[in-house]
Amino acid sequence: MKDVIIDREKILKILKKHKKKKIELSEIEKKLPAGSEYLQYAEAIESLLIEGYIKMVKASGYNSRYKSIPNAYYIEKRKLREDIDNDIQAVRLNISNSIKLDFYLTSDTKNWAEDRKYILMIDEYIKSNGIPDNNSTVEERSYQISSDEKWLSQKNGLRVLKRVNLKDEMKITSNFEPAMFAINEKYNQYDEYKHLIVENKSIYYLLLEILKETDFSTLIYGAGWRIISCINDFKKQFPFKDKLHKFYYFGDLDYEGIKIWDLLQKNNEACIASEFYVELLKSPRSKGKEKQTPGKEARDNFLLNLKANNIMKEDIISILDTGMYIPQEALKVEALKRVWRSIDGS
Repeated sequence: MKDVIIDREKILKILKKHKKKKIELSEIEKKLPAGSEYLQYAEAIESLLIEGYIKMVKASGYNSRYKSIPNAYYIEKRKLREDIDNDIQAVRLNISNSIKLDFYLTSDTKNWAEDRKYILMIDEYIKSNGIPDNNSTVEERSYQISSDEKWLSQKNGLRVLKRVNLKDEMKITSNFEPAMFAINEKYNQYDEYKHLIVENKSIYYLLLEILKETDFSTLIYGAGWRIISCINDFKKQFPFKDKLHKFYYFGDLDYEGIKIWDLLQKNNEACIASEFYVELLKSPRSKGKEKQTPGKEARDNFLLNLKANNIMKEDIISILDTGMYIPQEALKVEALKRVWRSIDGS
């Protein structure tokens, strides 16, 4: 009986892939694995006839083998879709109302098989973050949804968004916004151009007060994920090519902040401003990030590049895995300024 079930599933796959409504027995036999036993697949075909997946083409008659079965069949395409359609309806009941699945109810079943996991991924993003309010580049939005900056542009992600009617709602733009930054009046007195990117505006304004007391050329306001797009044009805004540019990043100690750094360093080789994070770990933890989408690869990359001891790194893992976080604002003003003055970039 087990072998019959296996052959039945194989035949169902053949029927689902067959483009025409009619199929000859000989066509089924050609697509079965070599060595398939006639009695087994004949019984499987009889089972599919009884279940209504196929109907006999009466004019074709029966073959003349010891277990006689029809020579040709009409494929009941709607019946073949039952399992897929039921799955689509089950998923629809549990995902965001913003995600529309009508396309899959009338398209080739392989589209649902290919896109299902991505639809659940998009749903997870929406449930955690909502529909975006601001425009983002395709790479930025791709990374936010999938932790892969190439998913939308190079791995059919845009196609999936279009199929579920979310392409426009995801506010994807190709236009870069300019970076917001301040220039140190001594910007040209050092051996390299060093730039500190901070995630939040409140930290930007606090550090701006002591920019001239550091050896950093600029202080850049990252504005969360926006930095991913605006950093692309930064060198046009700061058009000096006579020295090496070195970027440092300091954000909230949560998955979101770590993902921003991870994508930033992949595109621009940004360093972690480790001294800030080491100081940040002395601050109390806060609750409220349980719904953030984990990014293990980004986290591991962050810990690999963070200049901190193993105990601190284990502490970070514990914070992230329990849905806790430490915002930049947890650093007291005195500590914040002291740390920046101490960074020498070595």
